[in-house]
Amino acid sequence: MELEAAKQTVATNWEPTPQALAITELRQLEADVWGHQGDARRLPVLEKAYATCLADIERLYPHNSDRGVSNRERTLKGRIDERTRQIEDFEQEADGIRAWLAGVPEDAASAKKLAEDRLSELDRAVNLMTELRRNYVAALGG
Repeated sequence: MELEAAKQTVATNWEPTPQALAITELRQLEADVWGHQGDARRLPVLEKAYATCLADIERLYPHNSDRGVSNRERTLKGRIDERTRQIEDFEQEADGIRAWLAGVPEDAASAKKLAEDRLSELDRAVNLMTELRRNYVAALGG
């Protein structure tokens, strides 16, 4: 992973402390999260790893003054807003499909099946984004 390269960079600049390495890992995870925004399979795993790393840093180093970590609230609020937008988009798409389905003739079984499959996908996506948003809100202490 790129963490090893980051450790080498830290090591060449100053004596790496566990805190400095943890912050380096956090920054790498944050970059990975932002770099995989369109990857519905990998993004939740990366976000959970980021949240876990952040929680560890806050627990182990409560007086950390690193700007990347002190902006935690801003970062989490941004992610909450993004998940909210995604949920709204998914729900709007689902409403459109439901309205379309209401006018589909009974004998159009394959079209109905495709639409129902998409509705199931959207429902799973809404549930996932809702859970992620709930985790971010909990991380903010609310």
